[in-house]
Order: sequence, then structure tokens, then C-alpha cells
Amino acid sequence: MKLTILDMKLNSDMEGDDDYVPFYDNRADVFGEVEINADGTPETFKVPEISESDFPHWTEGNSFVSNPARVGDPVRFVIRLREDDWGATGSNDVVDINPDPGRDDLEFQLDTCSMELTGDITQSARDTVEVPSGTGSNQGKLRFKVEMADGRPLSPGGDVALVGFDLVQVLPNVDRLVADKPAVALVTVANNTPVPQPVSVRLRVFTPNATVYDCIESMGDKLDVGEVRSKYIGALTPTSNCLPVQMPAGSCSGYEGTAIATLILDPTAEIPDRTACWALNNTSGAQHWNVVTNRQPKLLWIRTGRLLDAGHLATTSQFNTIHDLGMPFIRGVYPTSGFTDLVSNIQFIPPIAGGVYDFLATLLTGFGVPADAATPFAIVYELDAVAALVGVDRIMGVLPKAWFDNFLYGIWDRPTGLSLGEWHSRAVIFESESKDSDGNTGPKPTLPGHELGHTYGLSLDPTIKDDWKCQIGGTLGVIACGIAGGFDEYNSSTHEAGVPTWGYWVPQGTLGDWDGLAGEQCDSNCLMGGSPMNAHKDWGIAKRWIDTADYDQLNNKLTSCKGRGPGVIYVSGVIAEDDTAVLGWIFSQPDAEREVDFPTMRGEHETAYSITFVDRSGNNLSESELPLSWTHPEVTAKLRATLFAGYASFPAGTAEIQIWNRTNGKLLAKQTVTATAPSLSAPTLGVRISGGQRFLDVSWTASDREGGTLKHFVMISPDGAQWWPVAHGLTSPSYSLDLVDVPSGRYTVRVMTTDGVNVRSQDGSISL
Repeated sequence: MKLTILDMKLNSDMEGDDDYVPFYDNRADVFGEVEINADGTPETFKVPEISESDFPHWTEGNSFVSNPARVGDPVRFVIRLREDDWGATGSNDVVDINPDPGRDDLEFQLDTCSMELTGDITQSARDTVEVPSGTGSNQGKLRFKVEMADGRPLSPGGDVALVGFDLVQVLPNVDRLVADKPAVALVTVANNTPVPQPVSVRLRVFTPNATVYDCIESMGDKLDVGEVRSKYIGALTPTSNCLPVQMPAGSCSGYEGTAIATLILDPTAEIPDRTACWALNNTSGAQHWNVVTNRQPKLLWIRTGRLLDAGHLATTSQFNTIHDLGMPFIRGVYPTSGFTDLVSNIQFIPPIAGGVYDFLATLLTGFGVPADAATPFAIVYELDAVAALVGVDRIMGVLPKAWFDNFLYGIWDRPTGLSLGEWHSRAVIFESESKDSDGNTGPKPTLPGHELGHTYGLSLDPTIKDDWKCQIGGTLGVIACGIAGGFDEYNSSTHEAGVPTWGYWVPQGTLGDWDGLAGEQCDSNCLMGGSPMNAHKDWGIAKRWIDTADYDQLNNKLTSCKGRGPGVIYVSGVIAEDDTAVLGWIFSQPDAEREVDFPTMRGEHETAYSITFVDRSGNNLSESELPLSWTHPEVTAKLRATLFAGYASFPAGTAEIQIWNRTNGKLLAKQTVTATAPSLSAPTLGVRISGGQRFLDVSWTASDREGGTLKHFVMISPDGAQWWPVAHGLTSPSYSLDLVDVPSGRYTVRVMTTDGVNVRSQDGSISL
């Protein structure tokens, strides 16, 4: 017998020592044991401890195999989980995993012929077992699997059994399917008869109101005597006649989808046991998933760098290669039906001088690090603001070859990409090609997906998140965590290449150089563990996929149920560990409805910092949570500062925006909000030829009645739907665009002007 513990979703952190300590969250440390009695002698196995996680996922040491079971005798199981309360309260807590309110441990038995579970749970062992155990603070939902180690039921007379069934979009054994994302069915069939058997599988899939899929597919050649065979139904292989399953869209909270797999045999075949076991073993029964409709993020790919890189940015070939490798992988591994994939033909170099860059540079020079080491942070910071202006979810900034080699200085640990995490999420940068220590070069195909993952809070290995300093909220805690290096880029000595994982890559769109590499992704490591160079050329060794914990996180972050604010404001800035701070780009969008990054409602644990909106009388109109992260991937010397950027609800009547440290009641930064937006004329457009080159000249007039300093932005659109940034943070009302990279066509040109908060825009059009 084999029992595999998958995960445990706790209802609380199980810790009592943090209940009355402000900004302190000591998370759960779950361990336990499994007892299996297969032959009359109980065997006990240890469940390894997962530290500092309110949703522990076990990835190794979590499968337990017993002695051989006896034909005709039930196998008995007991699961016991505990929480290691090493905090102030000291004693271990029992984790309640029993649906019975009066009991905690889980006890059940398995009929090895019918593969039915009875006792504290009643269901088929072919399904992943989910045990919801109530609503108390020491309860939650446990998920595990029970199966025969060799995959074959112990049928006294002999039958053909469907011993495994799952619908897989990215990972097996998950409880959510994404609407409109293709899935394949993984079926496993065992032949316990004395003769080879031809077998087919009928797969039916249902919504609550309709049948959406019904197809029969052969398992191929006859199953040999004693053979256990797995096959993906709908995998679009030459031997497959079924298409992938696609569940229709519904509400953001989801609906119950149901699937049933049934074996179809030759009616004249010799099946000794067509009685009780066969009646149960030839079907999966009704399997259920929550079908969710997730968001489809809008990505804009763009060539970028610093001013010194002008004329030496990524080539068109390098840019196209990393895009054409990165997007198919991202589509395959992320839990969404698709991305809006936008590609700018215009290279874009953001200005990196000014308040935030100067602030970071000063911090670094204070520790003997050249100011130029702040450049990568400044580029991501500026691109994040560009993303807000052009209306995309993420900018995928493609850098020149081996670009980070310019910024080692002892602070950068040979990085190849950078993101600023979940609270500064709208831009990432990564090299078009990288260079290893031996001088070999090439693209890192999984790197765009890796950096994109950081922006959704995708983690790092749970085993490196056990530093107590990183669990203490407030100023003291976040500073201590930053200095200790907790929550930093993946650097686990246990899994240097990433947590082991596997799944199935169902192609969505063209695969390009990935052709032939999609399908089952066995022997993979988590994509957050590293990005091998030229992985598509050596996928057998360099294979990367997502693990269950990160996939759950992505599903939560990509939900379309996230709150939207009617009237929002984009706020950005940087806070140092000594409570000095500076506000950066702020763009009010009073008529827009966007998802809010910094919620007004206070969460279960208040954040140490807040964005406060104040009226002209000094009254607080609203207060938004401002979560921060003090460490950054790839950085060896701590920046000792955190950057933030995102949307908050923008209450009418706001006269001042303030950043506060709630722990000490200190006002860190503020920005006045004037009553009116600047005035702005429609742009004047013209094409000029100089030195054999064609330029688009754009000019406009703008003024501010309050006398504020104005900044200007220029972007163009080939279709009125997607916008490509051209110029950013201009101080004069004109700009000339070199048209060398701009295809012929009619374009809309947009100019935007801000007084520091309020934004005005005007459009013009021209044929180029």
C-alpha cells in the first residue's frame, strides 16, 4: 500500500504566541505520522516537518509504502498531524483532521478489491482524498492519495480496473481547473485477468447544466497480463482521436465541474470477475473540480536598457528569440486561459535620474557601493510607471546580452533578471542572452516566466523561509529580515536546482523551438529555482516546471474576483530602513476602474506602513495598506530600502497623499494634490528627414494654473488598442522619434502631462 500526503490548508497559523503581539505572525510548523496495517502488523512512518507555512505542501518524504497487503483483508490507516509550537506557548498542538467534531486523528480502511475507503471517510481511492475538518483554529483541509504501490487492485477473481484518473492542465492533483484553458485526462488501467485485454476509455465532462465533452479513446495495444498502463486522453498525439478538454467560463468564484471516466472492454473478453469489484473498478465515478475564470494579463514586451546602451540594445533577432521562447512556456505553466501578448517595435530607454534614483544611489554610496549599481532598480521602477500609463499589467523589459555584467560591484550575484516583487509588480527586466563563467552564451527560455512569477509573490523554497526575524512585523522585523537575507532569491542547499515537481504542458498556440518538448514534464525542478541557459536545447536535464505551492499562489493572484476601484490613483516611492522616504510617480485616474493593489480595508494583520488620503481640513478620507518587502532577488549586499508602486482607491476631495509608519506614528512623505489637471493642447505632428533618417516630430503646449512643474509622456499606437511608450518624464513640450524601427501605417500619437498627481492627455493621428 502507498499513501501520499499532498498538502494541508490550515484555518489559522496554529500559533498562540502571536495573537496579542502587533505585526507579529509566527506561522505553523506541521509534522506528523502515518500508520499502515496491511498484513496484521502496524507500520509507522514519519511525516516530515514543513516550517513556517500556513499552507504546507509536501514535495518529498511524503509517500509511505507498507508491507504487501493480503488478498481479501482490508488495510487500515491512521494519520496524525501536529503543530510544533516552538514559540512562547511551548507545547505542540494537535491538528484536527477528522470530520467528527469529537475526534482529531483520521482513521479509515481500504478494500483492496473495490478500492473503496470507509471509516472516517467514505469514497473511492481513485480520487484525491480531501478531508475538510470544520472551522476551528486548529482545523483545515487535508489532501492525500491512497493507492496500491504497483497500481493493481487485489481482485480475487481477476478484472480490468481503472486505478487512476485526473484532469490535468498544468499539475496533477489540484482542486481547481481554469476555464478555457485546455486540459488532458490522465487515466491508469490495470489488467488483472489471465489474458491480454483491448481497452478503451470513455471520458465525459459536465457543467452543472450541460455535457461539454464526450469522447472515447483507445488505450492502444492490448494490455498484457498484469500490466498497469497510463495514458493521456486528448493529448493531440498521432494515436489520439480526442481533443483536449476545455471548460466554459463562468463566474470568478467558479462552478462545480464534473468528469467521469469509464472503461470499455470487448464484450466477449474473458473477465473472470464481472461482479462487485468490476462494477466499481471500471469507472472513476463522478470527480469534481472548482472551475474558475482567471484574468488574462496583458504583457508588453519591449527592448530597454540605460542611456549608455543606446545603439547597443538587444538586436531584433535576440529580442524575438527570447520572446518566442518565453511566451509559450508562460502560457503552458500559468493558470490562465491566455495572455494578451503585445510587442513594441520601438526601443525604449527610460530616464533614470531624479528623486528615486538619487535616493537609492545615496543609500548605496553610504555603504561604499558605486551609485551606478542602483541603475537596474531604477529601470524597473520607471518601467512600472510606464506600464501604468500605457495600461498593461506587466512590461517585459528585454536587456542587451550579458547586461548585468556591467553592475557586479560586489552587490549583484551574477543575476540575469530583476523584479521588485509583488508590491512593485508591473515591470521586470531580463537579459536577451546571458553568459556563463566559461564564456558560453545563449537565452534563458524560462527566465521571463521566472521573473514574472516574482511579481505575483512566487516564492522561493519554503525551506529558506524559516528565519524567525522574517516573521516579526513592524519596522524592527522587516529590517532584521532584510539584514539576515530571509525571503531572498532561491538559495536552498536542499534543492539547489529547485523543488522537484512534474506536470503536463498542454500547448496553447505555437511552440516554436519548443516543438516536441511539450507533454509530460517528468523529472522537473521548480521554475523559481533557476533558469538554465539554452534550456530548450537540453530540456531533459534543464527541465523547469511549477510546483504545487507556487501554482496555488498564482491561482489566487490571478483570480478575476479581485476588488476593483471606481476612481484610482497610482502611487510609487521608496522607504529606507531609517524611515527616510521619497514619493515617486503619482498618477490620478479618477474616472478609471482598476484592480486595487493596496486595499483600503485592513487585513487580518495590519501592515506597518500606510498610504493616507487627507482633505483640505486635515481629515483622513481613507487609508490603504502598504505591504513592503525589504529584500530583493539576486542582491547580495542588502539595499536597505524597499520600493513600492501600485493602485489604491482615490477618494474625492483628496488634498494631500501621505505615507505613514504606523508602528511609530511617523509621517514619512507627502504630496499635495491640486484641484485641477493641467491644460494640454492636441499634439502637432510632422515627419522630418535629416541625414537620410526619418523622424516624427511631436510638439504641444501645456500649462498649470497652480504653477506646478509639468512632466510629459509620449506614446504611439498602431491600432488604438495597444500603446508603445516613446518618451517618458520630459520637461519640455516636444520630442522627435527616430522612425527606423516603426513599420509603415497610420498611428495614433498620445501626449500625457502631469502636475505631479493630476494627468491630462490628448491624441493626434498621422500616417508614417
